[in-house]
Amino acid sequence: MNYPKPFKTISELLEILKNRGLIINDDKFASDFLYNVNYYRLSAYFIPFYESENVFKSNVTFENICELYEFDKELREIIFKYLEQIEIILRTRISHTHAREYGAFGYLNNKNSLNRTYKRKRDNVKTLYIEFMEKVEQEKSRSNEVFIKHMREKYNTNDLPLWALSEILSFGTLTKLYTILPIALKKEIASSFNENLDIKVFDNWLLELTVVRNTCAHHARMWNRKFTISFKNPKQITNFLDNSVSTNQIFFALSVMLVLLKDNKLKDELASLFKKYPNVDKRKMGFTDNWQEFKIWKEQ
Repeated sequence: MNYPKPFKTISELLEILKNRGLIINDDKFASDFLYNVNYYRLSAYFIPFYESENVFKSNVTFENICELYEFDKELREIIFKYLEQIEIILRTRISHTHAREYGAFGYLNNKNSLNRTYKRKRDNVKTLYIEFMEKVEQEKSRSNEVFIKHMREKYNTNDLPLWALSEILSFGTLTKLYTILPIALKKEIASSFNENLDIKVFDNWLLELTVVRNTCAHHARMWNRKFTISFKNPKQITNFLDNSVSTNQIFFALSVMLVLLKDNKLKDELASLFKKYPNVDKRKMGFTDNWQEFKIWKEQ
């Protein structure tokens, strides 16, 4: 491999930044920061402060970049906290409704309990049901939950009742399960979040929220990120957002989370975060200047 860039020490990296016009008031602070946060990781936050390629705008400090980095970190923490709530609620409602209709092991032994022919893409070799069952086996094998050992020892089986299985499923696998549920159960679960929520829209939202969750879990940048797949606009939910709002940025995702949870604490925490970091450009995340005036945000 012909890779031209050599290793640089932290001191050398600081010199590069200084030569690009970045003001570093405290070399020790900057050095300590780069010892804990990879330069390559931090470089994504340089972009809004550049005047041209590798040239910083005048009067930009290392602290300005750190502030944007810390804002993004705190934003991820807020998002992850509320996504956790959605995940737990979804686990509960799927396992409750499905087991009520098909029993504890209906997902295994009743062919009508899950759609076994659906493929997300026509050219996929595997059905989503097969993908789901493969994930089930993977997640059972790597889980060290006591209740799995209990099932093996007491009932001589590796199979789990759905209400137990749901506790070890990742959000992505849980999303697969929702997608292949019988239509009636999908409608019941979607309606439990919002009575006007279409199941195709909810399918899309769960898929996209999985991407958001994984982005947070890998501590990746949320500020200024555009996701590869867009959220669907819920036409059945009146006064959701208007067409000016980007459907592949975090403001739309947060609006989806607000609709699903109906929790005004989310709005309050975002408002507090923006107050703490007034210099962060909210528009780079899809927020409008009047984001709190949208009906779904105003009513919470």
